[in-house]
Amino acid sequence: MQKLSSKIVYENRWLIVYEDQVITPAGNESIYGYMRYRCDVVYVVAIDAHQNTFLTLQQRYPTGKTNWECPAGFIENETVESAAKRELLEETGMQADSIKIMSTVDIANGVAAIKNNVCLAKDLKKVTNKLDPVDGIIATKKVPLAKVYDMIINREIVCSQSIAAFYMAGKYLESKDKEQ
Repeated sequence: MQKLSSKIVYENRWLIVYEDQVITPAGNESIYGYMRYRCDVVYVVAIDAHQNTFLTLQQRYPTGKTNWECPAGFIENETVESAAKRELLEETGMQADSIKIMSTVDIANGVAAIKNNVCLAKDLKKVTNKLDPVDGIIATKKVPLAKVYDMIINREIVCSQSIAAFYMAGKYLESKDKEQ
């Protein structure tokens, strides 16, 4: 697609919404609306020594639903690794000594330009039961990683970024097991 012009139609401290005038691949003039976050995002799959992971329960305003997800948040003037550690601590009370960046995921890439960094956190220890109230975490729970895939199939986990993160973590761990 060829961009002819671009204008910001809405913005706040988290995101910007654009409306571009474009020439489509078919040669027609059209508009294309999309959004961008002001910073990248990190999703953290935390795995303990017993192959458990940690989920957060959050109320999501756009859908009006309460969802189980992996810890996540914005990367604010910090490295991906430090954001992953911070989000994990804020949302689960867990501290990770090891963070591995597995990949990035572009979500809703037809309507958004949002880079999600997917991390695996290991070498965990519980350091607090106090969760950051700003994040709106309703609850957390420890779940065997193998059960997470059942939760996805049973629509208990519907967040696409979390699903991608858990899939990547499972495949990464599976490949590491084969190497040993």
